[in-house]
Amino acid sequence: NYSTRVLDTVCGLSPWFYCTGFVLTYVVMLFKLWRVRGVLDGAVKMKVTVISLATTMGKVALFLLVDYLILTIWTIHDQLKWERTCNEYGEGGVCISSQGRCTGTDSAWIFVTPLAILHFGALLYAAWECYKIRKIPVSSIQI
Repeated sequence: NYSTRVLDTVCGLSPWFYCTGFVLTYVVMLFKLWRVRGVLDGAVKMKVTVISLATTMGKVALFLLVDYLILTIWTIHDQLKWERTCNEYGEGGVCISSQGRCTGTDSAWIFVTPLAILHFGALLYAAWECYKIRKIPVSSIQI
């Protein structure tokens, strides 16, 4: 049986795991698309284009920094807590069925909203980069 303190810690870490996973999968892919489009645009124009890995990873690190800044403020202000509620009571008022979940106060939306906008914006930007890349005639580019 886990203590409430351990479960509170796990609840508090869950947004951090989500945001780190989002950045390491989708944001890295987004900036890789951005880098590929830059190189292919240069190739179409017969111009050497170099977009360094450091530039690309700097953009990823900046995105992660913004996420972590929001998460830090959220954790300090209103960390998620573990809450268990009883669904069914048996004889003598003993709980025989319960459900646990991570909960926050009503102010959690103040932190979830900017994260959702930031992440959804990144997905929209990735879709836009894919849309722009589709117009580049790959057959005319010799890489």
